[in-house]
Amino acid sequence: LGSLGDLQAITSLGIIISGIVNRRDLTFYHEQLVLISYMMALNSFWAIRINYMNVDSKDNEWRLLVRRVAILICMVLAIYYQ
Repeated sequence: LGSLGDLQAITSLGIIISGIVNRRDLTFYHEQLVLISYMMALNSFWAIRINYMNVDSKDNEWRLLVRRVAILICMVLAIYYQ
């Protein structure tokens, strides 16, 4: 579940960045597609949150840091996009 969530974070980050870059040329349908994609990614962020509960694990500190940064960047860009 964690690796799929990482992939979803990267994919939604790419979709939001492309939505921001092409914002002037997007139709209403495509704007809604970007927003719905972000909402689906937001749900997967909550699903992968279970991996944060094991605070004693030192194996994936770098991976968790990258995941948190990707999610934070994605949320900031989505707020800017809206």
